[in-house]
Amino acid sequence: MAGFFKRLKESMFDRKSDKAWVDQMSSKDDEKIELSKTIDVVHSKSDERDPYFVQIGLDFGTSFSKVVCRDVIIGKPWIHLPKNPCDNELPFLISSVVHLDGKVISHPSNTNGAYSENSLTRIKMALQSVGLGTSKDSQLDCFRDKLPNGWNLSEFVEACAIYILGGILGSTKSEIEGRFPGKIDGDQIMINMAVPVADANDPRVEQIFDRVLKTAWCLADQLANHPECSLESLYDLIKSVNGRINSPAIQEACFIYPEVSANVQGFIRSRASQAGLYLFSDTGAGTVDQSVFLFTRRDGEDKLIYLSAQVLGIGSSRIEEFALSKSRKSGWRALEDFRIKKESGTRDPNIRKAKTQIGRELARRSKQTMALAKLKLTRREAINELKVIFGGGGHCTDPYKLRVMEQFDTDIFRSDLIKIRRSNEPEFDRGMPDLKTEFNLRNGQERWSKRLSVAYGLSFTKDELAPCRLPKDVPQPTEEEIIRHKAGFLYAPSKDDC
Repeated sequence: MAGFFKRLKESMFDRKSDKAWVDQMSSKDDEKIELSKTIDVVHSKSDERDPYFVQIGLDFGTSFSKVVCRDVIIGKPWIHLPKNPCDNELPFLISSVVHLDGKVISHPSNTNGAYSENSLTRIKMALQSVGLGTSKDSQLDCFRDKLPNGWNLSEFVEACAIYILGGILGSTKSEIEGRFPGKIDGDQIMINMAVPVADANDPRVEQIFDRVLKTAWCLADQLANHPECSLESLYDLIKSVNGRINSPAIQEACFIYPEVSANVQGFIRSRASQAGLYLFSDTGAGTVDQSVFLFTRRDGEDKLIYLSAQVLGIGSSRIEEFALSKSRKSGWRALEDFRIKKESGTRDPNIRKAKTQIGRELARRSKQTMALAKLKLTRREAINELKVIFGGGGHCTDPYKLRVMEQFDTDIFRSDLIKIRRSNEPEFDRGMPDLKTEFNLRNGQERWSKRLSVAYGLSFTKDELAPCRLPKDVPQPTEEEIIRHKAGFLYAPSKDDC
């Protein structure tokens, strides 16, 4: 915490270079943004206020993105609401889809997740694919189909991601400036964005997400609220800031953090949280992101040690895709019809088949996630103490909860120990904390919590975020270490042990 307060003081009183950059990027007239009704808006004249420090938590989702801002000085978060919400019941959702009509790119701000002919979807997953160099991945099909002449696939995907994120950050920045009118030397905005642990574990993917975030922040003013523009104009904008993205100010402002760590910030800060071994299974539109981590709390410091992590391409939107593949239909209209049936709970044999197929894959890969984590434990029996946290906007009982929980009856676990656990602890699912009080949510808004948990976690400054070690930094223990710690407590090896 000492480092945080030192940097806070520096950011508010000594960072003249950052202020000059902010002034340079703020030439566009501010637009009025409808502010969240869940928190009082602070209005003041510029000469009556102190410098602000706002931390933006940006949850870049496959179908929808979410933003939570935090006034670091008073420690109060608020939910960013877009001007044109795509869901009246969940007005904080921002579509992560772009439209490409010829060579003109735009943002369908009022979409509710529907498919359309000109949509470029799953930009986040496409960005992951090009980062890994898997250019033949099916996630890139729609980008290949619409690839403009003279563009390569990677720069096209990156440009779409920059357009989405730049527009979101621009509108968020306008809202912040509306809450704190005028310019004060020392005003500071920082941005945290999440990537799945498995992606953060791969430096190629982490680097591409980091580059896209920094470029989007440099272009936040120009791309605010997603203006329609030609791809060539967008390309020229991106090129114009290439030399700025590695400047000290941008390096300091933008931070990439593992998604599961962000998701559990609320959990580990709650009074009910306990140290131990956890599986987090986060179901989004495109993927199920799974991680097994060890949560430790020693000398007042929380740490997260990841033992295994996987990104499974079987998120909730795959249900309608698999249903379409099992039917005799084709085209985006048929796909949209299956999406509506899935969302409404309509009984359909093709959707049932799709859930069964996804369930089989989820069961196999969930067992793999747990088995890989077990190999990292010096006390292998500790796997029988594994607790589960479910999250994500796509999570539901069938198949996402059922297929994960049935792994406790496989040979990874000792049936006698699991039986004893169940007699004292019928439910191994710990659940996510309720953010109702944190955001002053009204009755009927309870389900906002699970959709906002990542953005909420990212709204803490990077000094406040729990430090974590990724699976690549946690080696499998040697036989000697296992014997040495056989009678000890749950333990993950440190670098000193190797």
